Amino acid sequence: AAEAGPGRQRALAAGSPVDYMSITSFPRLPEEEPSGAAESGLRARKEEDAFLGEQDTDPDSFLKSARLQRLPSSSSEMGSQDMSPLQETSKDPFSGDCSCRQDGLTVIITACLTFATGVTVALIMQIYFGDPQLFHRGAVVTDAARCTTLGTDVLARHGSSVDAAIASALCAGIVNPHTSGLGGGGVMLVHDIRKNRSWVIDFREVAPLGIPLDRDLQHDTKPGLLVGVPGMIQGMHQAHQLHGRLPWSELLGLTAGIAQNGFNVTHDLAKALSELKDLNCSDRFREIFLPDGQPLLPGMFVRRLDLAAVLQLLGAEGVSAFYSGNLTQEMISEV
Repeated sequence: AAEAGPGRQRALAAGSPVDYMSITSFPRLPEEEPSGAAESGLRARKEEDAFLGEQDTDPDSFLKSARLQRLPSSSSEMGSQDMSPLQETSKDPFSGDCSCRQDGLTVIITACLTFATGVTVALIMQIYFGDPQLFHRGAVVTDAARCTTLGTDVLARHGSSVDAAIASALCAGIVNPHTSGLGGGGVMLVHDIRKNRSWVIDFREVAPLGIPLDRDLQHDTKPGLLVGVPGMIQGMHQAHQLHGRLPWSELLGLTAGIAQNGFNVTHDLAKALSELKDLNCSDRFREIFLPDGQPLLPGMFVRRLDLAAVLQLLGAEGVSAFYSGNLTQEMISEV
């Protein structure tokens, strides 16, 4: 049995993750205890060693009953409290002088008040002495990008929505003359959101005063009398008189710049010219829209210096130049 015991211990030590021999032979650290406690502790250790010695023959029961020895860690077990860095105290660290914390809070409050005062003074100075800023809320929509840009530029110049509409409409007569222009007319609806009022301005074409009503207009009347009197420029001027903000000359000058500086032919204009069936057109029309006998193509660059001159004249002399001036005689002779 004595020979089988060590062999079994070696086999157990080889197959177990716990070092069996190190547990049984682990040296016991010395402990310092008072005299009475020392005798009782020594007696308990002897009894425990005797118990462990009896269990050496049964390693399984030894592993179940073996306990790690508790090492002395507290100051009470070491027998001295003087070696501990922690000392018991009854003083409340937060009940003492808090002047440092109060001084820090005062600095924060003072800094916030100073910052708020500075911002307020800066805003007041900006209101009274700064450049005025006007933010617009509006939209401009036309069938030509160049005219839409012109309308937004008018708003950027602090013009009213009616100013933007006038400039955009006159521009459309330059870029897309087959749908609009000074020779036509229209209707404008204006709504004032501040007064909650609406106005309708009717400037459709009207029949000439000299047209005979008792004859067959298709056969007995001269062709010129079948042309309606344009109301476009008169309606734009009336709308400007009621709701305009920019000078009339400035509005027409901006529009004249489109015709003078030139623009690209739109797809709508090119399509309308390509679908012309009656080529019995005036020489002036052919010169502008059918150069070399071919209609204008999309994207071609075109200038309308004639329209630019008319718009500049109307801006300088007013609408009377359109209905009772040299320009009127030129239109009559043309039709």
